[in-house]
Amino acid sequence: MSIKDIAAAYESLSKRDLRVLMVIEALHRYHEYVPLERLLRWLKENEDSTLKSIRQLNKYALVSRSGGLGYRLTFRGYDVLAIHALAKMGIIESLSPSPIGSGKESDVYATQLIAGGRGVVKFHRLGRISFRNVRKYRLWLGERRHVSWLYESRISAHMEYVALVGTYKAGVPVPQPIAVNRHAVVMSYIDGEKLADANLSDPATAWEQIMNAVKTAFEAGYIHGDLSEFNIIMAGDKPYLIDWPQWVPTKIIGSMEKLINDIKNLAFFFARKYDYRPNIDPIIEEYRKMYGEIHLEKPDATYSKLLDELMHMIRNESGNNEDAAS
Repeated sequence: MSIKDIAAAYESLSKRDLRVLMVIEALHRYHEYVPLERLLRWLKENEDSTLKSIRQLNKYALVSRSGGLGYRLTFRGYDVLAIHALAKMGIIESLSPSPIGSGKESDVYATQLIAGGRGVVKFHRLGRISFRNVRKYRLWLGERRHVSWLYESRISAHMEYVALVGTYKAGVPVPQPIAVNRHAVVMSYIDGEKLADANLSDPATAWEQIMNAVKTAFEAGYIHGDLSEFNIIMAGDKPYLIDWPQWVPTKIIGSMEKLINDIKNLAFFFARKYDYRPNIDPIIEEYRKMYGEIHLEKPDATYSKLLDELMHMIRNESGNNEDAAS
């Protein structure tokens, strides 16, 4: 189902249908499949009207059913709830009918912002193909709650939003963060092309600009962790660093290896495509000296604090969602 079909499904839903969808989402805190009896107790409506809404939701594949176990929200249903919330928040007016970018863990759509101008909405979709972040989020969450692909995607979106807010404030060339809701991040639109597809007239200057951006992010406490020619956008001569869900804090043990790997990946690309071979040894040595002045923390402790912050953001967001559903 395309986003155009999802938007059409959203337009066809009644307020009651949306409320049923929101309640199923809320009850996923306790159930992988939400039993009808639990759903009815929360809704305080008769069974016939509830089943009528469920049939409508199922018609558009916004929920799925598993025998006698109950009902589960699908990514399509999650998309509808995120679009509904972002529209009610006064953030987005419309979405492009097809994605302008698609990867292992996300789909990106252009959007018309209600405040004016163009933006993008990035829907995180962990578990669709790649599982590398899933293991990390499952480890962080432990026994805190029932974990689903949807919830892990929500954490991934909020992780990226936190990184965008921090790096943008620090002056790193990244898309401007605008809003986050569920698994969707809204940010400014960067009119350019991926570094992988660009034909640079001055590779040396581009390299220097990218290294400056990496250093500014480092000093602000952020390491991209997956930087390559595919997640740098060249807008004219200016590079923008995108795709931040896998970022790591500067101050954790093991982060230097991530940083060095980012630098080596980019150096390899510049050498391969432009025969430009930057000397990365002094760059790495400078970071080693800076790391010598940082009190490094164990990843578990740092990520636990970070997860608490993310959970606080999500609880506030969920509280508003549940108020709308009640």
